Amino acid sequence: MLSTRDRFQYDIATGRGTLPVVSIITLVVWALSLSGDWFSALTSLCCCGLSAYLLIEMDTHFALMRTRTTLPSCLLLAFYTVGTFFHGSPTQSVVAPLFVLMLFSLLRSYESYDASSTIFNAFLFTGLAGLIVPCVVWISPFVFFYMIYLRSLSAKTFFAGIIGLTLPYWFLFSYGVYTDNISLVVPYLSACVQFHPFTDYALLSISQIVSLASLLLLFIVYGAFYMQSAFKDKVQTRIMLTSIFWMGVWTFLLILLQPRYLNALLPAAAVSTAVLGGHLFALSFGRVVRIVFYSTITLLVLLLVFNQWIHLFIS
Repeated sequence: MLSTRDRFQYDIATGRGTLPVVSIITLVVWALSLSGDWFSALTSLCCCGLSAYLLIEMDTHFALMRTRTTLPSCLLLAFYTVGTFFHGSPTQSVVAPLFVLMLFSLLRSYESYDASSTIFNAFLFTGLAGLIVPCVVWISPFVFFYMIYLRSLSAKTFFAGIIGLTLPYWFLFSYGVYTDNISLVVPYLSACVQFHPFTDYALLSISQIVSLASLLLLFIVYGAFYMQSAFKDKVQTRIMLTSIFWMGVWTFLLILLQPRYLNALLPAAAVSTAVLGGHLFALSFGRVVRIVFYSTITLLVLLLVFNQWIHLFIS
């Protein structure tokens, strides 16, 4: 039985009006942060909306939340809204929906008798994202590792993953041969193995650093709560959510190691954070969770005000 103090959290987590309200707020903030390039901002907004929709589909397909909720998508939209520096990055914003599609395909391979096609798709999306942000391909060894955890790794799926990961580069190479420019693929391949220095933090704005620190803090808190209550989920759900958690850990690690790719990788990290946060607030109640819930709202509001102030009056 829910207490009166938990009723607001429950209504937000399971209410039908939460997603429309958050979507309207996202559109309003997006319109306020426009800086002249409508196409770039609109492309970024569409990619964020697509990512939020794919999260709903993923939760519906795998029943990750054990209850009807759109809170993961709402949290993802909220993270996009407060990060105003995302709004003008049309190319890099494509990474987030590709990341969700990769997760969706990877989770579909769970104990599948013939997982070759889903594993191929997962690595294909990883390869496509790698054309935009080269360090994304560094996720692939981790994906192979979690295929063991998902019980879908075999010789057949291993080579299906290799083919899917390299297929975009083969197409690029074929186009280079067709246009008599074989070296076209070389910069993309060399970028995949190029490691930029840690001093790239000097390239980040104060808005990006504060947003990264805030999102990382939320991820750590949500992850700690999930690890504490993971035993309540079914085995399949627990394996899938744990995979999403460790994918988030690896994505944040990539951001910390290669901060120049923050604009592209932080929305991908926000996907894992949103799933864990949605799971926490939709299924767990009590004094501590309530404090985390209101602290999350307060942090997001403060971050929105701070980033908008930086965007409108300083940058």
